[in-house]
Amino acid sequence: LKEYAKAASAYSSALRLDPDNKAVYFKQGWSSFKAGSTRDGLNKMKEAIDAGVNDPECLGKLGEILMRESPDQDLSFAERLLKSSVDIDGTNPETLTWLGRVYEK
Repeated sequence: LKEYAKAASAYSSALRLDPDNKAVYFKQGWSSFKAGSTRDGLNKMKEAIDAGVNDPECLGKLGEILMRESPDQDLSFAERLLKSSVDIDGTNPETLTWLGRVYEK
């Protein structure tokens, strides 16, 4: 369906019920980002990572977004996220490719 605004709203409702669910907070940020709230979505995803989300998919996705779409391309933060993702699960070729792109910059 790709209705990201509705997804972000559903995640907001979930967080009201379980405010400590960091993974949902990350997903809310991702949905906000995809719905067009780029800066807000990036900030929410960064906050989720800073709060302790340690899922390789989340780490890799934010690293990729920072490389691909962030206006300031925070390369050191992107590198840290991508390396953490690879350390947890080094079998994702997409994450390894984005890490290579960080090194090319």
